[in-house]
Amino acid sequence: RAAVMLMAFVLPRANTEQSVASGGGQQPSLAAVAATAAGYWSQRDVVGLARVLSLGGVPPRGFAELGWEVAAPGSPAALRYVVFLGFVLEDDSWRISEIRVLR
Repeated sequence: RAAVMLMAFVLPRANTEQSVASGGGQQPSLAAVAATAAGYWSQRDVVGLARVLSLGGVPPRGFAELGWEVAAPGSPAALRYVVFLGFVLEDDSWRISEIRVLR
């Protein structure tokens, strides 16, 4: 039951380098938050993923596309999925507002 996460970011050009100031420090860029979310997804860490979910219904401003392969027991080939994550800037942090899984 091995799962492999391959990442390719599909982010609007203006968002790839954007960081948000918060207090005395800087928030991670959208790409860094997307990479963190991909790590939670590949580790099946629901609690970690919940930390980056949005509580509101704001339309996404940034997107990430993740390639996800899952080897099913007894199957000669891996199942391939595409996971789209939509992000919003909420309370000075990038949060996931939408998750779509396509096969």
